[in-house]
Amino acid sequence: MSKKDDVAKELDNYLETFSLSIQRSIQSSNCDRDAQFLFDELARQTYYLFTYFRDAIVDNIKE
Repeated sequence: MSKKDDVAKELDNYLETFSLSIQRSIQSSNCDRDAQFLFDELARQTYYLFTYFRDAIVDNIKE
């Protein structure tokens, strides 16, 4: 495995852990539907932002 692959895998693990944590928090909260929608949207946008940074980090790693 290359250094890029190692870093990408590690960042993917962090992203998966983060996503699961957010999902559990949303499911266990006693929010109304509007609040849950906002939390879902926040989680989705954070996921997209994280994947953008992940790609930028991996693309800039020198082999």
